[in-house]
Amino acid sequence: MRKQIILLLAAAAALVSCREWQPVFTPDYGEASVTAPYALDANTVSIAELKAMYKGSPCNITEDIVVRGQVVSSDQYGQNYRLLYIEDISGGLEIKLGQSQNYNDYKLGQWIYVKCQDLTLGASNGMLSLGYPSDDPKYETAYIDVPELIATHIFKGRIEPLPEPVAITAANMNDGKNFGRRVCFPGVTYANQVFVIIYDNGGGSTYLRNADNFGITSWSMSAEKVRQHILTDRFKGAIPEAEVENYLAGASAVNTSQYFTVPGSSEPLQVRTSGYAKFADSEMPAAVLAGAKVDITGILTVYNGQFQLTLNDDSEDSVRQVF
Repeated sequence: MRKQIILLLAAAAALVSCREWQPVFTPDYGEASVTAPYALDANTVSIAELKAMYKGSPCNITEDIVVRGQVVSSDQYGQNYRLLYIEDISGGLEIKLGQSQNYNDYKLGQWIYVKCQDLTLGASNGMLSLGYPSDDPKYETAYIDVPELIATHIFKGRIEPLPEPVAITAANMNDGKNFGRRVCFPGVTYANQVFVIIYDNGGGSTYLRNADNFGITSWSMSAEKVRQHILTDRFKGAIPEAEVENYLAGASAVNTSQYFTVPGSSEPLQVRTSGYAKFADSEMPAAVLAGAKVDITGILTVYNGQFQLTLNDDSEDSVRQVF
């Protein structure tokens, strides 16, 4: 009997660990708890002041300083996985908060206070983030994923309305203070182009990019959506007939970047969506595909010089047609 119970518990644990990678299970546990504003004999610095401490290599923070900001990201719909974005009037900040379902603990608009001592500022492919010291030389920061560490570094405050998104144009796209911030790109148009990597069953891959959307008109693609594309048109012939079975066997959810044109800029905007997002398979609005001007709101990041926007969801608050 004892052996049967152990087996059942093991099976349940396996289901839970797998479920974390699925796009749908994101229950709402109600209001986040609110504590009094974090106060210690520590210096409070702005986000801009904190980011200025980074000089091109990992910055291990030894000073007793606190940075505060409002939560502007949500992982409720499968985006911003294990990441939290906050902002104040000086800029935005990415926090490598290594847990899922953060939206239940940190509500949109909620002020949080981060005790930075013993944490590390580091960059990955040009994107600066605050995390834990990394033991891996390939990464400048690691995730803050131990509950005890989270509890001793991150404190919750009052919930207020979200700040208005900062308008981003060709003139201020390169302003690093806005990376990690909730922003709006007004009047952009669909560029009919994607970037996505499709994987086969043998470790190979096919890159889809450059001046075509390869028939991908959804925000991203779940594993099932990938299979559908392979079976119907093989991504406009990018996958040879002889390799179809390998790609079908290796079909997995993929991150997809849909490109948009920013007025006056030669640099495109990538709207990057996880293949595990709840709206991954949702078609982009027909008007968007037809070239209508839209205002797009999300979290601005940068990857090797490429501007990327992550939507919290695909509602009208995120994608609004300009009439």
